Amino acid sequence: MRSLLRSGVVAIVAALAILLSPGVAMADPSGSQTGVYGDPAAAAPYWAAQSLEDNCGAMSVADVVGQLTGERPTEAQILLVAEQTPSEMNPGIKIYQPDTGGISVGDLPVLLKHYGIASVNSDTSGPDATGLNALEHYLGAGRKVIAYVNSALIWDTDDQRTAADHFVVVTGVDSTNNVVHLNDPGADEANTKIPVATFMKAWDTSNDSIIVTAAQ
Repeated sequence: MRSLLRSGVVAIVAALAILLSPGVAMADPSGSQTGVYGDPAAAAPYWAAQSLEDNCGAMSVADVVGQLTGERPTEAQILLVAEQTPSEMNPGIKIYQPDTGGISVGDLPVLLKHYGIASVNSDTSGPDATGLNALEHYLGAGRKVIAYVNSALIWDTDDQRTAADHFVVVTGVDSTNNVVHLNDPGADEANTKIPVATFMKAWDTSNDSIIVTAAQ
């Protein structure tokens, strides 16, 4: 009997250790999030479509601000901030100037900082991390991620497919169904889902570049 009790205790401790490990997907009480890193349903209300061709970066930042503060800036509000904030990547100009190609990936953390949100611009292609595993880790820890991707691959259009040109908010990775959940400002709705393979190919065009918020 002691042997059985001891085995049971060991099994429970091992199970708890697995569940509490960083980056492991946690199921909500309803079970709807089983196998999903992140919370796409909770993020969906903060999505908004971009109305200009070059402001996907600003709208992705607005989405993340909404997720973390509960109040998403409007398109007009965040563009006004971006038009008044000095660029750190291109000294002498502002972060956003209409019709000039949008916001530099390196300036998205500057825009997030205006709203009191710390973040870093990085890539996950180094020897200590792999792209998808890094996304799962960050999302599983509750951090928010903006990815720099190729839009034609995401939308399956005939435009150029070799260079990153679009920002999306990654809200979840479903390891059971092999799909990635996005709040894509260039899409028609929140919480769009694309195959992992498609996302990875689109993301690879930026060397897996992301902006990830600091741990809360």
